[in-house]
Amino acid sequence: MKTFRLIAAGFIFAAIFAVSAFAQAAAPTGKIGLVNTFAFDDEKGGITKFRTAVTTVDGEFRPDNEKLKSSAGRYEILRKELEGFKTTRENGGKIPISDAAIQGKVDELGKLERE
Repeated sequence: MKTFRLIAAGFIFAAIFAVSAFAQAAAPTGKIGLVNTFAFDDEKGGITKFRTAVTTVDGEFRPDNEKLKSSAGRYEILRKELEGFKTTRENGGKIPISDAAIQGKVDELGKLERE
């Protein structure tokens, strides 16, 4: 009798757990939307508050952007100049400036790389 009760209780628990497992909702299939944010900045149909904010932020960061652009330009000029010196030296030519001046340019290039 005791064994029969244990088996019956086991079947009841198995039935309850099986029903709750089937009651789980399936994962919903979602849709992914794509928003073209470039349309926000459109002159005719764009959001004027957004355009005003972008213009304000651009104005605030303009000096920093100009400084970065000039540093990048100076970096490229120095890099090309030093590569030219290296090529000249490898080909056995004479470099028109002193070694101290070259070292100063190398130091400036290193400083620009760190910044």
